[in-house]
Amino acid sequence: MQAIQNRSPINPRNFWFWFGGIWLGVGLPFLLLGAFFAWYELTLESRLMRTGQHAQGIVLVKSWDDDSGNRHRDYRVEYRFTTAAGKTVRNESNVSEAAWEALREREAIGVTYLPDSPRTHCVDGRGIQWVMPAIFCGVGVMLTLLGGFVVLKAVSTARFGRRLREHGFPVQAEVIEVTPTGYMVNRVRQWVVLYRYRDHAGIEHDGRSPTMQKEDAERWHSGDRVTVHFDPLKPGRSAWTKER
Repeated sequence: MQAIQNRSPINPRNFWFWFGGIWLGVGLPFLLLGAFFAWYELTLESRLMRTGQHAQGIVLVKSWDDDSGNRHRDYRVEYRFTTAAGKTVRNESNVSEAAWEALREREAIGVTYLPDSPRTHCVDGRGIQWVMPAIFCGVGVMLTLLGGFVVLKAVSTARFGRRLREHGFPVQAEVIEVTPTGYMVNRVRQWVVLYRYRDHAGIEHDGRSPTMQKEDAERWHSGDRVTVHFDPLKPGRSAWTKER
């Protein structure tokens, strides 16, 4: 088990980079798909105007859905049409309220389609379909922001810790507690060492070590002394020294 854990690329030092990177990796494709769907909807009419052909379809079913007590109503029509090449296409689409009121079941509806791709088409009165772009863009933005925030926070924390260890003010701190955290890495519960130190003005501050496995944390006990480095400009910010 220990050998398997050691071979894993994820460890306590890079956990938050991986965590944020995974959310970024998931969020960006959603965001790109949402942008593609939005582009598709916004440019569909112009593409059909350039190379599209017209056909007379037939309305099969008219329907509508209420959203939260008639605050918003979606008007839909199910229809079919036949291309000049004899291919029959059946689909449904949202339309404006005025177009929906004017249409009648089993009567004609105008359709414009691409000859090489009849599934790419729109009916007269069709509204822009924002549901799919909104869902993908919303999920993508949320996950990308979350992942980006975590990665930037991890980078900032790593740089700050390195700067303090190299240029911070060294001081002896006292271990006050060794305690488990609320998350795991490679299915192993992570622990931290809590410590207390006095700055150059004699004011006490509390700090905590980076996360570590239980066997590493248990090397420390309440009352042990450890060297930490704190920021002279902001003495409440400190960094755990790597070596005991």
